[in-house]
Amino acid sequence: MSRTIALLSAFLSAAVALKNDTTHATLSIIEPGFSGIVSFSHLPYTKCLETSEAAFDIAILGMPFDTTTTYRPGARFGPQGVRMGSRRQQAHYSGFTTFLGFDPYKQGKTVIDCGDVPISPFDNLVAYGDLLGRKILDPKPETRKHQMSKLTKSGTEIPRIITIGGDHTLVLPIVRALGPHYGPISIIHLDSHPDTGPMRPNDPIHHGSYFTAAYAEGLLTNSSAHVGIRQK
Repeated sequence: MSRTIALLSAFLSAAVALKNDTTHATLSIIEPGFSGIVSFSHLPYTKCLETSEAAFDIAILGMPFDTTTTYRPGARFGPQGVRMGSRRQQAHYSGFTTFLGFDPYKQGKTVIDCGDVPISPFDNLVAYGDLLGRKILDPKPETRKHQMSKLTKSGTEIPRIITIGGDHTLVLPIVRALGPHYGPISIIHLDSHPDTGPMRPNDPIHHGSYFTAAYAEGLLTNSSAHVGIRQK
């Protein structure tokens, strides 16, 4: 009998402690990884191209574009595929990585998911205009927090954006958007092909020639790095 009373007392004490533990109370209302709106790692979601009020240091931005591929389309579903794959990670409490040795979401930076760029699937020239991203790259010092102004030509701070594609041609509108702020840039390119093919008369820009176009437009330095190339 005394043993039963002792066990009951211990259980009640643990229950009271759990009730008063704010950490457990907080965790109890966190959505499971399989539920909720699909954003990157359950980050706050805002359509940044439709509003200038979203304050952030780093933005995740999807570019669902694949109409300049020469063989296998489907990369337009890449942004949503990456978001689905990131659902097991919940940035607000489970972002720690043993590889880095820290939690990238707890470094004093505001990270949000800015959704996707609305893109025409019918006309590549229109799509390139959609992909330029001028709105999200516009300086908004009153709403956006950055410490990268010393790298820009004008000394004006612009957002830092992680882009999810999309076929590789989206690099061209990205460097076109960066050009006015940084001038010619260098790129670290991980691929099995250099993507420096000729610009054909009828279809000059595609996923194998965008670097050629970018260099011709003066957007690249001569010190980019291509890693993993197997094409002669």
